[in-house]
Amino acid sequence: LYLSTSYSLAAAIDAATGTTLWTFDPGTWKRSALRAPDAPADEGIPTNWGFVHRGVSYWRDGRTARVYLATGDAYLFSLDAATGRPDPTFGANGTVDLTVGLSRPVARTPTGQWRYGVSSPPIVCGDVLVVGSNISDGITKFNGPPGDVRGYDLRTGAQRWRFNTIPQEGEFGT
Repeated sequence: LYLSTSYSLAAAIDAATGTTLWTFDPGTWKRSALRAPDAPADEGIPTNWGFVHRGVSYWRDGRTARVYLATGDAYLFSLDAATGRPDPTFGANGTVDLTVGLSRPVARTPTGQWRYGVSSPPIVCGDVLVVGSNISDGITKFNGPPGDVRGYDLRTGAQRWRFNTIPQEGEFGT
């Protein structure tokens, strides 16, 4: 049984006994706790105003099995399903920075209301991971993070495509 915690940790548990087989801590909770002493109290907290995480995804091709974790602070991890260790051939040593490749730049260290993260698991579609986002949006946040939906190669972590939820110039709907 593969699962995640509200702090974006991943774990493998023997479903018959409840024994923990491995855990993986991406450090989301540590990064979120770091902020300047004079910063607003909510700076550094993930975009969902706390810690919410809805799960991981699983994929295998007969020889290789992976667990995919998208975190509240916008990282995508590929983990070896047997060990919980990051896959060194995926992204940069098992990690993809999800703030890269959006339709608009998003700061890695956002402050206040400009937040971007992921709370839902990626969807495995063939050999593509489809990743959504969790953003702070609304009429007063016109220039906030985009809610782009993106597809990543599940073996390499390379971004294959991006769907702009708000059409850009030249796209249908503008």
